Amino acid sequence: MRIETFQIPKTKKSSLRFQVDQAPFYDRLHQHREMQISWIVEGSGTLYLTDGVRPFASNDLFVFGSHQPHLLQSESSTALMNSVFFDKDALGNSFLQLEAGQELLHFYAFAKAGLRLSMTHSLKNRFNNLAKGNELIQLGQLFQLLHDIQKESFNYLSGEYPVFPTTEREGKRMQAIFDFTLSQYSQSISLKKVADIAAMTPPAFCKYFKKRTRKTYFEFLNEIRVNSACRLLQSKPQLPMTELALQCGFQSISQFNRVFKKQMGTSPRQYRSQN
Repeated sequence: MRIETFQIPKTKKSSLRFQVDQAPFYDRLHQHREMQISWIVEGSGTLYLTDGVRPFASNDLFVFGSHQPHLLQSESSTALMNSVFFDKDALGNSFLQLEAGQELLHFYAFAKAGLRLSMTHSLKNRFNNLAKGNELIQLGQLFQLLHDIQKESFNYLSGEYPVFPTTEREGKRMQAIFDFTLSQYSQSISLKKVADIAAMTPPAFCKYFKKRTRKTYFEFLNEIRVNSACRLLQSKPQLPMTELALQCGFQSISQFNRVFKKQMGTSPRQYRSQN
């Protein structure tokens, strides 16, 4: 298995594609050359990146940089997402040398690491207009959307200067690590086991993973475990805390409390009462 690389389907004469997705969204960690802007119209779930885990909810807006691996896993059957995909190279070198083209190149650099922001009334209007008209009108709305995004408050998804695994070999390796972690996070995972999955020695794996994600493997694993715990704390309020911790892969309640508070800034019990 690998991080799937594919080209967004569009005609050769088209430089962008507007797409509406209903749950379940595309359920594989994947990457593509096109930059992607996605509006979560309805629903909630989890965004998986190669270097971390983020929950998402209605009216979240995500920008995924070119070749940035991602997976949006919806929790509701009614989840709805609108996306626009665009490729700067499809517009040609002549266009990119113009002032408008330079603005597009600036946005590519600005959003390379991916962005997360909240949908506003202005951004919503831009997005809705992208679904209408011919490509010339859509391009105009796209440039307005890119301009407006840069004026809003946002958070980077993967750090300002990420290193994405874009080769097939690296993609296969990261996908194997990713799939193994998602399927086994509730169990005890040793460094040797995950290093074997990556076909590396433990020291080489630690160096490899830290270089590409800017965090240790166990920091990444704990993010997935805490994210799972957050879902259970909300969906199963009567589940005993010790049992919940074990279901999420923590070996003891003290470890669970310590890791959860470090990541979420509050204790599991406080989180449950607040949510």
